[in-house]
Order: sequence, then C-alpha cells, then structure tokens
Amino acid sequence: MIKVVDKPMKILWTLVCLALVGQVAMAGPEQIIKQRAKDVRDQNNVRQGVPAAPPRITSTPAAVAAMPPQSPLARLHSDVLTLKTNSPVTAAQIQQFARSLAAAVQGPNKPSDSSLQKLSTHLLTALAENPLSTNYRGRLLQNLMAILNAPTLTASQGKNIISDIQGILQMGGTPTEKAAAVAADIQAVSEQIRKS
Repeated sequence: MIKVVDKPMKILWTLVCLALVGQVAMAGPEQIIKQRAKDVRDQNNVRQGVPAAPPRITSTPAAVAAMPPQSPLARLHSDVLTLKTNSPVTAAQIQQFARSLAAAVQGPNKPSDSSLQKLSTHLLTALAENPLSTNYRGRLLQNLMAILNAPTLTASQGKNIISDIQGILQMGGTPTEKAAAVAADIQAVSEQIRKS
C-alpha cells in the first residue's frame, strides 16, 4: 500500500517540478528582452542629453530600518514643529519633548524626569503661544543643546546661554514671567547635569 501512495506522489511532484521549470524557461527571455530595451532607452537618452531616470526606491522594512537615526537636535526641531500656534500643548507632545531632551543628554549625569517634564511644559507652552522665527527657534534649540551637553561649562557661561534663551523667548513675544520660568527650569536642569 505504501508503494501505491508513493508512486502517485512521485508523479505529482515530477509534474509540479516540470511546470515550474517550464514557467521559468518561458519567463526568462521576456525579462531579458525588457531589461535590454530599458538599457537601450537609457543609452539613447544619455546621447541626447536627457538624464537617466533615477532608480525607483520601494519602501521596504529593510530600507526603513537602514535609515540613519535622527540627531538629538533634529529630534527637538521636529518635536517643536508639531506644535500648533495658539493651541494647547498636549500631554503626548510634552512627554515626547521630555524624552527627546533626555536622549539629547550625553554626559554621565542625567536630569530628573520631573525637571525635564516641567521644562517641556513651560517651553512648549511658550512656543505654542508665541512661535519663533526659524532662525530664533534654531538658536534657542542650539543653546538648549549646549546646556544639555556641556558639563564643563562655567557658571558664567551657563548663565549667559540661559539669559540668551530667555531673551529669544521675549523677543518672540513671550511675557517676561513665562520666559523667566523657562530660564529657571533650564537652570535647574543645568545644575543636575553639572552635579559632581
């Protein structure tokens, strides 16, 4: 009985394999002809001064995984760009910005989550109420990165950077007391980073 079942299975497998080989043999020349036509077209275009078509990039999980990670400054920029003018800042935006700030700190001392949350709340609220121009926003975030990643800053250098951040916010229209609150939050974060 085993031989009876075995023989039809062999015949079936043989037919399946022959069908697959036949398909490959039939499809092979077609693909070669298409590729040759594309090559000739590209060569003719180059001779006539038309640039070759860029290769099509398909989005695959491997291609997405191969993309380089965003720099901490770029992440902060993108977080700020998600703010809508004159709209309340969401808890999710505050959480994301606090995570981006925490990821930006590269020294051995990390600020507490509560201080980063407080800074994120005050800063994002100020920026949503009074958005900055692209230049001022970039300068503010660069100053913030300097505070987060320069544990050897002197007290006077840190004070100058924090004063500049407060001044940028005030130039953007943030009231003095709100800008001062952001400056105080940055000072607290700076002290935590510089503790010995």
